[in-house]
Amino acid sequence: MKGAFDLLLWEAAPPPNWVKLHFDGAYDVKNGRDGMGAVVRDEFGRMQGALAVPVDGSLSPLATEAAALRYGILYCKELSFTKVKIEGDALNVLKALDCNDIDLSEIEAVIEDVKHVMVEMEMVKWKHVWKKYNQLARALARLALTMAESMFCKEISPIWLQDLVEKYTT
Repeated sequence: MKGAFDLLLWEAAPPPNWVKLHFDGAYDVKNGRDGMGAVVRDEFGRMQGALAVPVDGSLSPLATEAAALRYGILYCKELSFTKVKIEGDALNVLKALDCNDIDLSEIEAVIEDVKHVMVEMEMVKWKHVWKKYNQLARALARLALTMAESMFCKEISPIWLQDLVEKYTT
């Protein structure tokens, strides 16, 4: 199963000694739940960490995406990664990272929190990617909608996550 991580679709590997963080959010308005998903991989495509976080309550799609980024960057910090390339398909969230003006949007506090964590790291870069390069993070976010508790894993993953990886390897 280890080799399956090497085959995951992504635009480009991060440079040596960097990791790549993919994040995504999902929401279920009908059931009043949000899900955040993120996956961290090294330059060889190997998973270094993954998370799926369910939250009761209905955030907006923008706020859900921003929360997923926050969970992901905090997990990178917890895993002691200091060089992180962030990629996601939430263009407005990523654009907010570039903004230094006063932001009164609904995601201002979350983005400021993300920026504070980023300052503590050696280097962080970010860019928008198409959804096809964000499939595993998206699947984790959607799966979180069905979970009772949060899941955080490092390197070794549960069978269901290995099944997700296998699903997105071709």
